[in-house]
Amino acid sequence: MNRIIVEGKNDKGFIEAYKQYLSRKNINLQFDLSALANGLSVASIIDELKTIKNDLENEHSLNIKIGFILDIDDTNIQGYVNRFTILNNAILSVFGINPNLSNVLTSAICEYEDLKIEFSYLLMQNSKGNGELIDVLKEIKFNDSLIADCVNNCFQQKDDYTAKEILDDWLHIFLKWDSCNYNERRASKNFGLDKNETIQKLLTIFNFENPVLEELRLFLSTFSNA
Repeated sequence: MNRIIVEGKNDKGFIEAYKQYLSRKNINLQFDLSALANGLSVASIIDELKTIKNDLENEHSLNIKIGFILDIDDTNIQGYVNRFTILNNAILSVFGINPNLSNVLTSAICEYEDLKIEFSYLLMQNSKGNGELIDVLKEIKFNDSLIADCVNNCFQQKDDYTAKEILDDWLHIFLKWDSCNYNERRASKNFGLDKNETIQKLLTIFNFENPVLEELRLFLSTFSNA
């Protein structure tokens, strides 16, 4: 069993699309994806790990891989420590083991009953070493984002929008108005990275060969059976 846990539905949709892209290059990745229901917290990760733990009852492999892809955001040193604390505490709560993941130790193999579980993580970041998934998407897009950028600038002038809401709105507008033609907009009312009809579209509007994705590719390649 290989499982990767991501922060949200947009992250999940993007990783699914990138996985499809890599498969076309004969990179055979073997993992299932799940997204945290309520953002990054000990409680939300515990919920996902409990599901995985229940699935282990029907697992025949003795080697299990569980990975986490988290946004690095614009965090400081304490922010990094908090992320590792969240991961380690959640794993300890569910499996009774502490992998002691840190900025130095990015993966650890732990024994659980008669299984060996490898825990690992990746912090998503743009070429400047900060940000989140949408900041990465802004760097690797093929298309201009004139409409999304214009609306985004307007939202930034309003006090009732959080930074996260502004980024999410940028993505929605970019996918709908900068990346789709009239017929495509009429055919779908929902635009997000988690929509099945959007995944194929992503392969045409984002440059999956951009060097900023190299760390992600290397991380995902550890979930390959090749």
